[in-house]
Amino acid sequence: MASHNDEYVASGSKKNMKKSCNTDLCGDVLTNVIVVVEKIFKCLNARQLNNCARVCKVWNYQAKREKESREWMRWNFFSSDHFEAGDFDAQEWWLQVKSFILDGPIEPGFLLMFCSDALCCHLSEVKHKKRKKNKEANSDMLGLLEPILPPQCSFQIVMSDGVVGTDSKMKTEELEEYELALSLIMFGKDTLNQPAFDLEIMPFTFSYDQCRHLNKFWSDGSNVPPSFMQNMLLKKVKMVNLFSYITGIDQEVGYSFFRMLQCPLVAGGYVNSKVQRDDAGKVSSSNGKSILAGFALCGKNVEVASVLIKSGVDTEEEVDQVVKSLKDHNLNLNHSFGLMYACVGRGANVYECRNVESSVFRRHFPRTPLLGFFGNGEIGCNYPTLALPFSANKDEQDGSEISGDGQEQPRTQRKTLRSSSVNKVVEASDLKHPPKLLHAYTTVLCLVSITAL
Repeated sequence: MASHNDEYVASGSKKNMKKSCNTDLCGDVLTNVIVVVEKIFKCLNARQLNNCARVCKVWNYQAKREKESREWMRWNFFSSDHFEAGDFDAQEWWLQVKSFILDGPIEPGFLLMFCSDALCCHLSEVKHKKRKKNKEANSDMLGLLEPILPPQCSFQIVMSDGVVGTDSKMKTEELEEYELALSLIMFGKDTLNQPAFDLEIMPFTFSYDQCRHLNKFWSDGSNVPPSFMQNMLLKKVKMVNLFSYITGIDQEVGYSFFRMLQCPLVAGGYVNSKVQRDDAGKVSSSNGKSILAGFALCGKNVEVASVLIKSGVDTEEEVDQVVKSLKDHNLNLNHSFGLMYACVGRGANVYECRNVESSVFRRHFPRTPLLGFFGNGEIGCNYPTLALPFSANKDEQDGSEISGDGQEQPRTQRKTLRSSSVNKVVEASDLKHPPKLLHAYTTVLCLVSITAL
């Protein structure tokens, strides 16, 4: 007769065998039943998917597929109207921003952030107080953002008097001077890496001497671009965003971009400060040698347009007419975003109420996020325009384009340089009267669309 201990051991062995069988069954299902794996992976954020990708080849492949199928960009707007009341909790506020970036469905490949000066000053005060207790505390925007982003993620932080942003529920606001606000947009790394997507975002910085070379390139009518422009010359640049904290930058710098890059849209403005990290991981700021920073949007599937809301426009009806002309370009809005570069003297100072321009934009573009800043000078023009002979002036209805003299030409006969794999310099004689780029008391509204997704 078996002893009591033998019966106990036998019982335990059966339980272990049952547990082992269940484990093997679960492992088999999670490895071989792809439908189950797909359903689980759809519930995970980007960081969790990255961890799963390290488990086995099957999970690695499924995680990659899942990440590539997700949305290509995310945006949000974070603000506080309680600064004067003294109940703004910087730590709690940052936890919301941090959670949005870290726990989201996409891993950022590029992040663009617009931050109000009031918020930056508040964070600096918090950092100063913490340093009294902890010498290593670092609560400024760069110190907060850099540790939570992937090493290969480039970013740009623009600090200005006011901020324009759209939250996750598509509510757009204009917060002007002395308000705590931050707006951001992230572009997914896995989507940007897909060849079919064909969107490349190139951050750049220029020193004072490099800006002088750009200015000289235009004024001398040179056909030899500066050597520091070589990387950008190899791309199909559709838009150049410029952010400068020195108002002495001449518009000839922008004209040089027209000639070197086959007349892309040039837009931006004068801001109070900026920080960026490029693809190589190099961090630069306005405290260093760079006086001009920005990013270029490149790719054959990128389409852009812009309009100017001029200083004389002071009613909602007039704004509506301008924004309607932007919509008339008929860009694909399924995958689009807007950029708004406005003078700090506009907004409520002109209309005597908030959010007039952004509300009109939202009315015409209900699914397109809008973000930007209120600065101290605007860079931009109506685009496309006949003043730029190689800009994308096209008629989608009959497949024709408009030449420099205003005459329609068939696509097969039109004069264009964009088909070349390497940019060719536009002759100075073809660009005698470029549009004015530097403005005051205006708003530059830009629309960016990705056509083939």
